[in-house]
Amino acid sequence: MDDKAVLEVLKNQPIFQKGQHQNKPSFIFWGNPCSNIKKIAEEFANTNKLELITPLTIINDALTDKQNPFNEEVTKKLYLGDDIDYKTLKKLIKNHLQSNKSWFKGFVLQGLPLDVTKLEEEIIFLREIISYPYKNQKLIFVNLHSFLNDIKRNIYNELIDPISGIVYSGDQINYTKNFLESKKKKKKERSDDDDEESSEEEDEEDEEEEEEEEDEDDENGSEVSEVQYSEYSSVDSDASYDSDNNENGSEYDEDEENEEEEENDEDSEGEEKNTIRKYGIESKMQIIDSKVFPRLMKRPENETKTLNDFFNNFEKFDDEIKKIIQEFFTVNNVINIDGSQPLENILHCLQKKVTVQGHFQYGRNVLPERVIISNQSILGN
Repeated sequence: MDDKAVLEVLKNQPIFQKGQHQNKPSFIFWGNPCSNIKKIAEEFANTNKLELITPLTIINDALTDKQNPFNEEVTKKLYLGDDIDYKTLKKLIKNHLQSNKSWFKGFVLQGLPLDVTKLEEEIIFLREIISYPYKNQKLIFVNLHSFLNDIKRNIYNELIDPISGIVYSGDQINYTKNFLESKKKKKKERSDDDDEESSEEEDEEDEEEEEEEEDEDDENGSEVSEVQYSEYSSVDSDASYDSDNNENGSEYDEDEENEEEEENDEDSEGEEKNTIRKYGIESKMQIIDSKVFPRLMKRPENETKTLNDFFNNFEKFDDEIKKIIQEFFTVNNVINIDGSQPLENILHCLQKKVTVQGHFQYGRNVLPERVIISNQSILGN
């Protein structure tokens, strides 16, 4: 087949076999800020081989793809050190949603709202995205909801390591703080117990010395008797030696007990970490290294006023989102997920609901098994 024939084949619009690549699922992820929604959308898109669309991915695509109509505009702005403005971001998202790549693979859109202070513009933009006539695609709205009080507690109290740049959540900070305080209390109690035991031993020794002095005064015996007594004690020296060994042994045993207690504490720390990893929300919590914890500091952008304004603006979207869901989506095209669970549980529940609702019933983004070409004459040679 020559090049002309190949070009003719490519120009012909293929008619796919019935059931192939129809109603491909595409997902719009919506969720409370700081609810790990970015990671969830990324993992879900990778698992199902969907096109991930976020503000960061579309900017990267515009920079790397020289054929992108916004390549020059985005490159120039970033070169001059300017931010990608709100209007340009909306254009980039629309362009990417309408691309053949998103049409063929299906997409996961995450990152809305772009600006929480622009309620009306964001809702209009979301309506435009939903009402756009996509090619053979079925939109599914994934609503990742979680209690704002839990999120606020984590965000308001989170700290950052200035050296590594790692951000630790408020729950992890509080958990580590409580653990270190309880550890200090245990050490203090041990030292107090040791002091009490040592003082009791000193009192007992003083009492024994007083009793010995009284016995010596009462005896008033001869030097011979004292010599005989000393000889008797030397004959029975094994017993006295054993008693010394027992005293030393008791101290040694105490040291061993203390070491064992410390080892048990270390083991209990490990067990506590393991049990925390297994159950509930705390499964991701780990104790912060005691060397790292003292140098943690508050993030500059986490000022109380800034966070209050942000969350107040975001809460205004709730009523509008409910209206949009009722207007554009059926019950089968909405997936509600509890975002307060661990990441593994969320991904498992999300994948299970998608499978149960039959969104991937036509196969997972594979090439059609059969292509019918309308003009068969070009294949004659």
